[in-house]
Amino acid sequence: DLTDGSGTLDVSWNGLDVKADARLQGAPVSFEYFREFTNSEDTRITASGQLDTQSADEFGISLRRFMRGTVGYDLQVFEKNNQYETISLNLNLRDTELYLEPLEWQKPRGAPARASVMVLPPGSGSDAGFWQIEWFDVQAPDLSVSGQVLLDAAGRFIRAESSELAITDKVDADLVVALEKDVLRADLTGRYLNADFLLRNLLSGREEAEAGKQQTSSSVPWPVPLLFHTDLDILKLRRDVTLKNFEASFSHDGLKTNDVYMSGNFEGGGYVAATMSKARDYEIGRNLQLQTDNLSALAAGALGINSIQGGRADYTATLLNTGPVAGTFTADNFVVSNAPFIARLLAAVSLDGLSDLLAGEGIEVSQVVADMQFDQGSMNIVDARIVSPAIGISVNGAVDLASNNLDINGALAPAYQVNSMLGRVPGLGELFVSRDGEGLVAF
Repeated sequence: DLTDGSGTLDVSWNGLDVKADARLQGAPVSFEYFREFTNSEDTRITASGQLDTQSADEFGISLRRFMRGTVGYDLQVFEKNNQYETISLNLNLRDTELYLEPLEWQKPRGAPARASVMVLPPGSGSDAGFWQIEWFDVQAPDLSVSGQVLLDAAGRFIRAESSELAITDKVDADLVVALEKDVLRADLTGRYLNADFLLRNLLSGREEAEAGKQQTSSSVPWPVPLLFHTDLDILKLRRDVTLKNFEASFSHDGLKTNDVYMSGNFEGGGYVAATMSKARDYEIGRNLQLQTDNLSALAAGALGINSIQGGRADYTATLLNTGPVAGTFTADNFVVSNAPFIARLLAAVSLDGLSDLLAGEGIEVSQVVADMQFDQGSMNIVDARIVSPAIGISVNGAVDLASNNLDINGALAPAYQVNSMLGRVPGLGELFVSRDGEGLVAF
């Protein structure tokens, strides 16, 4: 609604000029309408004013999740032969407090910031049958984004390019997204991406997901098939772990993720690679394989675990379409130190010497083999065996990933190399040692 307006109307041989001040949906606005008396009847419409969250609500635009305060705007519309030529909008965001919660970015009120966009409607520009956002540009403290967008005549998305996508300590890359033959293709390439906050949000959000407060990503249908690819010079993970020359791709058929490929080299040495592909019988599920020759970097970077040094690891699993993720984890030649759970376990069985070793130079682990199943927020461990010169452990049980509660049972054998020697004697071994990872003396 336009109310409380007053202004001037001027008619001359040059054209019609209307200027006025009014209130639009309760917010102040100044506008001018000028139409030339020429054969082309060129028209210019300008409007300037301020918008806040309440007036935005009146326009049906919900901004409360992203901003507080007021936005100053200047709008210009040019028309020729009764057809729109260009539409431009400039925003002054100095008096606006902005939030981009998924990216952990915010701008305080009073800090300078601006945004601008130029639109070419259908019938103008090089792509005459489309809506072209010829350019958009957002500049704010620690944030710079610019690019182009192409829509069809009905306003449906076709393509978007961000030639500059930079958020300090978060991302410095180019992004291209295009809808081709009903498949959405996204390509992220550039110098740097900080995945630390993404991993933290993913892990912290898991508890809500398992409590039923939100749908898990695998249960949320994607509107169209998706193909994604990224190629980055640097990918920063948690605990200051960095991957160099990182490349990844995956597809999503609208219901689940397929055809995953990922590889990168740890800055301190070693690599990580992962693949996920359709099983031979796709009705059963998908096959997953994860490999690394730097288990300590992977554990710290992906899970925030700093208690592992060195090591190689391999995880091979099947993601069942109608069941759990079931697979086998193997690892070898690493050292565990400063691990609170294992320290409590050793203290509980009065193995003070091993507990001191764990707190100091650490316990060397020769091999770990475990069958693991992930299902609805629970990790089930079947016949896990941990072999070390200092200790042998066999474990069965379950871990609630949302609450970090454990319900496990097993056996712990100190001085495992000596303790398990009888287990290697043919005929006698089965009498004294029931399974790998245990010894003659076990708790």
